Amino acid sequence: MSSSPSKFIESTENSKGHATFSARVLLSLLEAEILVGTEDCGSVGTFLKDVETQKNANLVFSEVKEGCSDRVLVVESEDARNVCEALAKILECFTGDDEIMEKLLQNDHKFHFLKILLPTPTESDFEKVTNKNKLTTVRLLFSNSETSAIIGKNGAVIKKLMDDNDVRILASKHCLPDSEDRVLEVQGLPLSIGQTWLQISQLDMEPTSEDSSNGKRSERMYFPHLAKALRGSNDRSAEFKSTVMIPEEFVGALVGRGGNRIANLRKYTKTKILIENQDNAKGKSTQERTFTIVGNLERNVQIAEKMLFNNLKTERERRQSYSSEKSPEISSSS
Repeated sequence: MSSSPSKFIESTENSKGHATFSARVLLSLLEAEILVGTEDCGSVGTFLKDVETQKNANLVFSEVKEGCSDRVLVVESEDARNVCEALAKILECFTGDDEIMEKLLQNDHKFHFLKILLPTPTESDFEKVTNKNKLTTVRLLFSNSETSAIIGKNGAVIKKLMDDNDVRILASKHCLPDSEDRVLEVQGLPLSIGQTWLQISQLDMEPTSEDSSNGKRSERMYFPHLAKALRGSNDRSAEFKSTVMIPEEFVGALVGRGGNRIANLRKYTKTKILIENQDNAKGKSTQERTFTIVGNLERNVQIAEKMLFNNLKTERERRQSYSSEKSPEISSSS
């Protein structure tokens, strides 16, 4: 078992490109502590090492990031059934103990992707369950395209998964911060959850030509990191900023008549775009003006920056094309 960040990154990349099967689990810090203990050499840590040995699986934790309330556990093996059995064994740690289950129930999550959306389970919700203390809920991570395949047309695939394995499943509507991963909540007995993952691993979720390169998925995988603007649904205090230098001769074209073009860019990207005053720019050695892009989401700022550069490139090409068309006319008239 490892919590090395480099090993975590290597592991998740391998699970995308090679034949290794992997289950990715989003955990709160409390859930991770229950599994590994406060020290890696603790008794529960020894349990996880035993799971690796007994189930011939590799367990990799993401590192603890300061300010983050989540970690990702990757359970991987060359045999999908080993992953299924190891996942089920790990999830048993969250069942049967009233004290642990009460702690998990009362744990208040600021990161809203950790909040369980499925209702608190009861015996009557499942055919094979006689003791609700044996039930648990796990947050599995899948890419957006994989989640779509798991849901299936008109929800047919996800319904079959629930019926076949006596579980409840709910997919998040939105992707995790700075990624194309979504959370798939699966609720039921640990073994049933493991079997659900096993059945999912057998689905046809190969990347299509539109979303792949050399057979590998291009969707960004989630890893715990500090994204302040997304930590909590009401947190809008974070600010991301980018500065772009635009040659003076292109400023008017990028702003547009009456500021219409830049206004549309602001609206589309949900950012503020501040343009340096022309008088302030006169003292510079280069004839450029500063465009400052500000937003609550880093991704929106990046999109605005990219669109601004694309507009600049288009305008340059348009003027070059116009110049080349006029040159022959000048030559012929002379």
